[in-house]
Amino acid sequence: KERFVDCFAKVAGAIGDVYKRLTANTAGLHAEGGSAYLDLEDTEDPFNGGIKFTAMPPAKRFRDMHLLSGGEKTLAAMALLFAVHAYQRPPFMVLDEVDAALDANNVRALAGYVEQAECQTIVISLKDRFFIRGEALVGVWKNKPKETSAVLTLDLTRYLPSTES
Repeated sequence: KERFVDCFAKVAGAIGDVYKRLTANTAGLHAEGGSAYLDLEDTEDPFNGGIKFTAMPPAKRFRDMHLLSGGEKTLAAMALLFAVHAYQRPPFMVLDEVDAALDANNVRALAGYVEQAECQTIVISLKDRFFIRGEALVGVWKNKPKETSAVLTLDLTRYLPSTES
């Protein structure tokens, strides 16, 4: 129980800041980020109740989570994932098309957050606003005549602007 409460306290303490940073500027130019909270339904016996996760996107009124759009739910879920990392950092993450329900502003916000993550991240995405921010690109496609997959790798750091004057 002590271990759970310690983890919960760390994640609950991080979720607000993570969500605010993740959603900043998604509702318009220079918009402040949203708010998110985690609460135990039963603080005396945390295993007897659930955990209430509340997220309020920027420039929106409070609503139940089930009333949020797909993109808003995705950003809330990603904020929860990143807040869990505040308790125990992974050496790497794999994010598989987590940007599917996101519009361009939210893809940019998520890509920027992932870019600043303190662990190596492998992102599977079809959206160029996400993968152009990476250090490398790996393309996989089906070679129909040979009935195999083909792979192309590209080091994107070679194409960064030079800092030398």
